[in-house]
Amino acid sequence: MSANLFKRYFWLMDVIYRSNGITREEINRKWAVSELNERKENELPERTFHRYREAIENIFDINIVCDRHGDKRYHIENLDHLDITKKRLLEAFAINNLTEKHLLLDRHISIEEVPSSEKYLMPILNAMENRQLLKISYQNFYAEKATSFPVEPWGLKHFRQRWYMVGYSPDLDEERVYGLDRIQSLETLQKKFEMPDDFSVNEYFNDSFGVYTYYPEFGKAVTVRLRVDPNQIAYLRTVPFHHSQMETTDAHGNPILTLHLIPSYDFIHELLKYGEGIEVMEPLELREKIAEQIKEMYKIYHY
Repeated sequence: MSANLFKRYFWLMDVIYRSNGITREEINRKWAVSELNERKENELPERTFHRYREAIENIFDINIVCDRHGDKRYHIENLDHLDITKKRLLEAFAINNLTEKHLLLDRHISIEEVPSSEKYLMPILNAMENRQLLKISYQNFYAEKATSFPVEPWGLKHFRQRWYMVGYSPDLDEERVYGLDRIQSLETLQKKFEMPDDFSVNEYFNDSFGVYTYYPEFGKAVTVRLRVDPNQIAYLRTVPFHHSQMETTDAHGNPILTLHLIPSYDFIHELLKYGEGIEVMEPLELREKIAEQIKEMYKIYHY
């Protein structure tokens, strides 16, 4: 599958996402003037349209449905209830297409600059769909040089403006998470692999704050209770730490957040970001870990 075909999938998702329901005739008019319409077709053929719909459902798990009443408008099913990853994906397509079409808007939209991994996203999606093994040259942040090895691409996760691939390493006989911005080169091999029927990328990261699925000091998910400064709680209601987050209050009316996750390295640093605005109540091991980090920081700044 070519990268251009994926761009057409993205184009169709974006056109439907940015409408409040769109007819086939309206889609055809947009397709007729699209830069992706290399054959200069007057319309997006019916069979092609439905083939794209099916591919979008299979690859991205985003369903495009038709309202059979009235003028038969197409829309994205359950848009308000899509998980955050799919919403961010659609938002990214919309902003990218909008700025490309209206260059003047480029001066009015600011997007955080992060290491680009876009050139590897398409080949990985393609390999996932076709169950093809990848050979990647990869250099993590602590390695002096890159190493090459085969990997089965099982899933993708977007976190903090970066893309990560969940892959099974035949050499290590285990699943690992690879940052796409740390890939130096990528080759799609002809060798096929069997995707586990029960694998779900959301379930894989179910107990994670970010992309760490294991932390040696804890090993598994635990119940975390946090006392939150009332001035911070409104933000944390809008941007929760984790999908398990629940809110109560203590005897003094202070907000208490309860989470069930792995207290990983990145979660600890996220808590430290709030300073005195958050106090870890339990577990004791996490509270002590936070206190230890604060003591080490104090040594640096105290004269």
